[in-house]
Amino acid sequence: MSTETFLLDQFDSLPPRDQFDEDQAFDLIYNDALVVSVPAYEGSEGPEPDPAFVLNLEEPVDGATASGISSLRGWAVSSSGIESIELFVNGQFVQTLTYGGVRTDVESVYPNVPNSRESGFGEIYNFASLGAGEHTVMIRARTSDGQQQDQTSTFTVQAFADDFIDEPGFPAFTAATTQILNEDGTITISPVTLADDTSYRLQLRWSTATQGFEIVSITAID
Repeated sequence: MSTETFLLDQFDSLPPRDQFDEDQAFDLIYNDALVVSVPAYEGSEGPEPDPAFVLNLEEPVDGATASGISSLRGWAVSSSGIESIELFVNGQFVQTLTYGGVRTDVESVYPNVPNSRESGFGEIYNFASLGAGEHTVMIRARTSDGQQQDQTSTFTVQAFADDFIDEPGFPAFTAATTQILNEDGTITISPVTLADDTSYRLQLRWSTATQGFEIVSITAID
């Protein structure tokens, strides 16, 4: 059974009492406003919830760091079919992502959902172009029957002042030394020099999501 939610100041829009079960208790929700949820009645708008509608944004990892040009990826399945995957960055719509990448791992979990094998989405994205600091990516999946689901990742971009370095021989590591912090596996490389003679300290750490070492900190050295 599906439900519909009404703000308390919208009582005029509630269905007549004889159109829902009197024994069904109201659900009181305290999310900045008191609301009630009642069973949906015949004639109510909106599709029935899809029990197999799942969206998973894998990268960028929520709470982690991102740097340079890297993957933005995930997967989505729905028994009614995925209509589109939309990308929003810092609250602004950017583009519709390509959907249909092969994901045998998802197929193994959802073998009875149509097209679960071709459920991946992804994009190569220059995270450095966002600038250093905290940013948010939101993915919105829309199904063929009109449902939608959002998933958000908030992450920190580590970047040089120039978001694309193409000078031959740079970054330069000729004077750099390396230290490894055994407690968490962080690798520190310093100094790293750019073509404009600015120097930086880099820290790298293993990422399970990407199965490789990623830059987790870029710090300018005076």
